[in-house]
Amino acid sequence: MSTAIKNALNCLDQADISGYFQYIKEEVPEQHLTQFNALRMKFISDRYSSDFVQQLRTFADMLTQTASLGAAPASAQSANRAWTNRPLRVFISFSQKEPRYGEYDKAIKNHLGTLIRGNQIQVWSRADLSAGVLYFQKIRQELEDADVFVALMSSEYFNDEQVQQLDEVIALRRQAEGNLILVPVILRSCGWEYTWLQGLTPLPGDKKPIKSPENDEAWTELEALLRAILND
Repeated sequence: MSTAIKNALNCLDQADISGYFQYIKEEVPEQHLTQFNALRMKFISDRYSSDFVQQLRTFADMLTQTASLGAAPASAQSANRAWTNRPLRVFISFSQKEPRYGEYDKAIKNHLGTLIRGNQIQVWSRADLSAGVLYFQKIRQELEDADVFVALMSSEYFNDEQVQQLDEVIALRRQAEGNLILVPVILRSCGWEYTWLQGLTPLPGDKKPIKSPENDEAWTELEALLRAILND
């Protein structure tokens, strides 16, 4: 942990949020500026919730965990082949604020049906949450167990606090450890090139937003990529 982040956290312990931002800004890389500015604007406009301090601690933790990613390759890293003797575990990450998210989820799983039924892959998303489970604990467990992380990118996705605090933090840490492959998918037009997923090669290959669950060509590309990972 850098000195600047330590000082920022010390400011939080003293309820000095202004000091936190003064120190933490020294450590914010370009891909996290959007999230940093969103947090700062909440503070400046006095529009933050009771868990705001925890959000700031989570952001500092994310910066610490991803500090070593500067040497990461431009394309998705190859994870350790832990799935050699079991199905490939795929985590579909999307915002539940996304219009038609249920339809997107169903379309993806339908297109991957052959791989799923053949027990070559296991696919999980928030749509699979069932009543009675510990919500955040289950999501965290699935993120920690995944081999492939498919990010359905849109403006809703990058402004979803749950995605920022869970998916982003865990995915970047596990990618840095060499245990997760990140697959960005351009669901709808957004400035993804300036986010934590910048530098990765997205789907579709033509980089045109999918826009609709009925975009069979895009889901076929995702299926082909997963088959390539399995056969690598």
